[in-house]
Amino acid sequence: MQLPPVVPPGRACHDGNLVVSTEAAMPTFTDTGFVPMRVSKVTALGQAPGEDVSYFVVLDQLDGDGHLVILIGPQEAFGLASSLDRMEWARPMTYQFVAALVGALGGQVRKVRLDRVAEGAYAAMVEVEGPAGVAWVDARSSDALNLAVVLGAPVFAGPEVLDDCARRMEGDSPEATLARSALTAGPTTFRRADKTGEEQPPACVPDDEHRAAAGDRGRAE
Repeated sequence: MQLPPVVPPGRACHDGNLVVSTEAAMPTFTDTGFVPMRVSKVTALGQAPGEDVSYFVVLDQLDGDGHLVILIGPQEAFGLASSLDRMEWARPMTYQFVAALVGALGGQVRKVRLDRVAEGAYAAMVEVEGPAGVAWVDARSSDALNLAVVLGAPVFAGPEVLDDCARRMEGDSPEATLARSALTAGPTTFRRADKTGEEQPPACVPDDEHRAAAGDRGRAE
């Protein structure tokens, strides 16, 4: 599997390239205003011939009617959708391996918080408890959500993230229209391309080098 390039963080609720976030400002650890969320679905938009495919993860508020929509890369979408569909593999996939590694070291993931906007991207903190105590680990929101779904860890969204997403979904821009469409679109289901049990990236999505060569049309978590 070809790895995406390591570049600065990208944008959520915005159409474009898969981006790996390497740095983000560390947050202050307070729970004020955090809202419990549930990862509801992964959806793909723009599947007509000649159109780029954009993948979104939709989170629903547990105790209300609020939503959070985040644009993610195809590999992260594949991981989330397969976990939500409870697909089984002959060998551990990336996030199953990370979850097993945490457990093998005597740790557990206590919660995931989507707590801030870092350079236009939604950043997350993962609370991990182990023999050395409790620690917070910085993560991209797409990676943190994948781990949370595998382990069944609770997910919380902070007011900065919720307000930012609501603002981005306003208006008639193509990005806002696409993000709103993710709320009503059906979930995406991935199927194995072969019988090896190996991870198969979505065939309809060009790799990130080709996307980057076409120009920066926005960025994903």
